This record gives sequence, structure tokens and C-alpha cells, in this order.
Amino acid sequence: MAIKNAAIFYNEHKDASIRAARSVRAFMAKLGVKSRLVPSCERGRWHSGADMVATVGGDGTVIHAARELAGREIPLLGINSGTLGFLSAVEMRGVNKILKSVLRGDFRIQERTLLQVEASKDKKFRLKEALAFNDCVVRSVEPRAITLQVQFGGGFVRNFFCDGLIVSTPSGSTAYSLAASGPIVHPAVQALILSPICPHSLSQRPLVLPADSRISMTALRAGQPIHAQVSLDGQEHHKLGPGESICVCRSEKKLRLMLPQGYDYFEVLSRKLKWG
Repeated sequence: MAIKNAAIFYNEHKDASIRAARSVRAFMAKLGVKSRLVPSCERGRWHSGADMVATVGGDGTVIHAARELAGREIPLLGINSGTLGFLSAVEMRGVNKILKSVLRGDFRIQERTLLQVEASKDKKFRLKEALAFNDCVVRSVEPRAITLQVQFGGGFVRNFFCDGLIVSTPSGSTAYSLAASGPIVHPAVQALILSPICPHSLSQRPLVLPADSRISMTALRAGQPIHAQVSLDGQEHHKLGPGESICVCRSEKKLRLMLPQGYDYFEVLSRKLKWG
């Protein structure tokens, strides 16, 4: 499929991303591709009519667009103008050569999993079907450890005494979960990763769980329900009341990620993590 119309979704808060987005647009115009610049603060149907979305920025820009595009047929190509860029398939250095190939239809699609997050008490929902691309983090509203009572698939797992818990997708396994000593999980694996943050016991280790069931969490202190905070991709934050349960599962909505021919996940890992 050749690309005729594109939306360029960029981080308007960074000069490097603004310059890069303008450069990408100018190159698309030379190839006869219509495009429009969309700042990441934009809401609504900014992607309407686009054959693809190119994000220009860092991983945060990709994540922001991913939640907007989840469940849609419009594919996303990440172009990294930030620092790390785990989620971007293309670096600005040499972008024109790869972009030329991609715009002519020489790419493949990889579907990426998202999380669906709900928070409720007595069937009253504070959060319902909220989406996260990388991770959902549950922690105390105060800078102290809490107990998080965890169930999986309706069965009790254990009480984690820690600073918080991260539930991540395989895409998010190289983000906050990795910093919390979680495993790197290939994006093609259907799994959820549960990683405790600063657990007070060395036996409380990260868990890799099947993706077809639900993780439920309730925040406790001294056995009593307490307030908690849930963060989605580090971009959305919600305060929960005592006794509200957080439920996390795999969303039915997928992100269609564009990958240039020759893209190698392990080469990206090696380069970004400096594996020698």
C-alpha cells in the first residue's frame, strides 16, 4: 500500500522535534505525499483521512499517539528525535532513505498490545476502559510503602508490600518495568508483566502472566483500604478512594505499528541498551 496522505504528530514542546517534523513534511511533499503537522496537544479526529501517522519526538510522543490510534486501521511509524526512542522504528539520521521506502509501501505491520484499566467500587466506576500502551502503575498517594492485594483470574496471588506495582505490556517491558528489574519481553509474546517497585522482601519478584485474564489490585495499610494513585503511561494520573479496586487486562484494541523492511528488534535492544 502506497501512502498518499499522512499526519505528522510531533512534540511541540521541543525545538528538535519541531525542526524534525518540518523536515519530514518537506520530504513527504517532494515525494507527492500530502501531510499535515499535528501538535501532540491536539484532541479529536486529527487523524481523520490519514493513510498513516508519523510521530516525531521520543517514546512519549509515540505512546500518546498510540492511545489515540488504538483499535483503528491507521498505522503508526515512530521517528525518533528524542533521546532513547525504544518505540521508534526510524532515527532522524538517515530518515529520508527509510521514509522513501515506507511511503512507497515497503513496510510490514506489527500489532502491539494495549492495556485496559478500570477502577471501581460497588459497581461504580471512576475509570472505565481507559487505555495504556506501556504500563499502568498503582502506588500510594504518600511517599511510603503500601500493601497491594493482588488477584489474577479471580484467584489470590499475594499481598505485595512495596512502593507500588507496575503492570506492563511487552512493549512497556523496556520502560519503567525494566527499571524495576522486570524482564524484557518480546512484543510478539502475549503476556502481562507484574513488577513490584522497591519491594520490602527479596522474594517478591516480577511475574510474567498470561494475557487472557485480569489482574485486580486493592491498596491497603494495616489491613484497611486506603487512597491510591493510578498512572497510565506516566501521562494520565487518577486518585482513587479507599476500597476502590483497580482491574487491568489486555485490551481488545491493538495498535498497528509500521516497521521498515530490515527492522530488527534485537539490534534495537543491543543499540539502545549498549550491549557491547
